[in-house]
Amino acid sequence: MLLEFSVANILSFNTTVSFKMESDFSRAEVFNNNTIYESYNSKRKKGYVHNSAVIYGANASGKSNLFFAIAYLKELVENSYEKAIEPVIFKFKDKSEPSKLLIRFIENVEEQKYQFRYEIDINSKGVILNESLFASEISNDVVGKERVVFRREDDHFVVFRKDLHDLVENYKTNNIETKAAISFFNNDINKSFFKETLEKKGYKFLNAVYNFIIDKIIISNRERDNSTIAEMLQDLDFKEKVIYALNEIDNSIEDFAVIDLTDTFYDRMKKMLNSKNKDFIPTSILEEFELIEKKKKKFLDFRTIHKVEDKEYTLDFYLESSGTRKFIDEFIDIVDCLENNKIYIIDEIENHYHEFIQRYILDLFLNQEEGKTAQIITTTHSLEFLDPNRFAKEQIWFVEKDRTTQESLLYRLSDFKEITYNNHNWKNLYLQGRLGAVPKVIM
Repeated sequence: MLLEFSVANILSFNTTVSFKMESDFSRAEVFNNNTIYESYNSKRKKGYVHNSAVIYGANASGKSNLFFAIAYLKELVENSYEKAIEPVIFKFKDKSEPSKLLIRFIENVEEQKYQFRYEIDINSKGVILNESLFASEISNDVVGKERVVFRREDDHFVVFRKDLHDLVENYKTNNIETKAAISFFNNDINKSFFKETLEKKGYKFLNAVYNFIIDKIIISNRERDNSTIAEMLQDLDFKEKVIYALNEIDNSIEDFAVIDLTDTFYDRMKKMLNSKNKDFIPTSILEEFELIEKKKKKFLDFRTIHKVEDKEYTLDFYLESSGTRKFIDEFIDIVDCLENNKIYIIDEIENHYHEFIQRYILDLFLNQEEGKTAQIITTTHSLEFLDPNRFAKEQIWFVEKDRTTQESLLYRLSDFKEITYNNHNWKNLYLQGRLGAVPKVIM
């Protein structure tokens, strides 16, 4: 579960802004309905985690930049072990100041809940200045004392768990100034050599944080090949839920047929490797071939099945309209998030779906079954979500650009203490400009 994401000095965010999926208590019924987890901190103060958030703001206010910053963190964690990942800094300030990112979330490690806090500071050249990871064990819904997993300054570790000693020593032998430790420890070590270390709690923390950021935060519109989608559709229960969701919104797809093309792909690659064109084969294809050769992966594809007048027709996926392909791809992500307690992030949901489908998707997250902790975060211009019957004040956010400093500011509806659920029309307040985050239109 995502609790908090903070960013400073990236794109239109200058000083630190914090987006949170948790809040203090509210008596509102909708607040209780949309709470998916409750816990006490070490001071016995209770926090409430929400299943959704909607973010409003004028065009060019910086709404999408929040998602860009999350995507940048994902890129940094996944790929900085092999290349410098330079931030796009705020343009109207001293370039010597670093960009800052923080993420706080709850994740299980060996069936035990932990709250993690990961922070990283990076300069405009992609050089990492500070990086730290903290973990707090959660027992009986009480968050325990925060303990350091590691803390790094520039290219050396100031503090780290004893069971990470061998990994840290290995890390020191590398040129690490642009490499996030989380990225390096998960991608660029000899896992056979460090097998004993990898089985210890410290590394399991590193792995849990890496997997949460890379695999559990899903940003809509990501590119994915058919083989990856087909692999997911091999799970019959998962496929059935995708088809059910598609049929709920009147999609004409009856079924999916997964096809194993491993042998065909293998034979063609063998011929290409023995031909004059072998030097032109993309690295990604060669890596996939290597996995197939080692029998670690299959090369799959899938077709859509339509039923017309009681007769079934199979269609290659590429023959579907671009809208249908995108629709299926995104709904697979949505079902994946709901089934596996992930976070789905979608920029301007109204640009992706009809209004009825927007409601349907949000309702999937608002009304998920007991024990599920999936979350959805979307930016929007639609006034339909300023609805006190569907969202709590703590779930509605606004991004406004300061016309003087040109920086984006972030706040939520619950900051307006005087606004109530029963005595105020939130839509009218927003249109009147009393909540900010609307364009200054000159008539």
